Amino acid sequence: MATMTNHKTVLGALFIALGIMGTIGMLVVLMFLGFGTGILGVVATQDPELPTPVVFLPAIFGTVLLFFIGISTIPCLIAGFGLLAERTWGSMAALIAGVVSLPSIPIGTGVGIYAIWYFLQDHRVGNP
Repeated sequence: MATMTNHKTVLGALFIALGIMGTIGMLVVLMFLGFGTGILGVVATQDPELPTPVVFLPAIFGTVLLFFIGISTIPCLIAGFGLLAERTWGSMAALIAGVVSLPSIPIGTGVGIYAIWYFLQDHRVGNP
């Protein structure tokens, strides 16, 4: 039977891993959509009939995508740090990060369900 500390350590490591994967995902999105905007900028100089707003579509799409990835990545990193450093607020942060990570199918969903299951049994939120 796993102890309470083991579950918190595992969840902390999982949240840090999710945060790292999200950060890598943000860098990939930034790179590809930045290149897309650059390529469209070059095409726009060659084709004067190309509407100017079309050049910025990848940048706009990328900004929105980065925002949504960041919304799920930042709480995971905070919760992972809080759990691994055994902070008193780590349990509540992990519960929030678990709920926020649910749409991140499949890994985030599994970690989110695990966090919600663990922290909602026996009212463990807020208990060190």
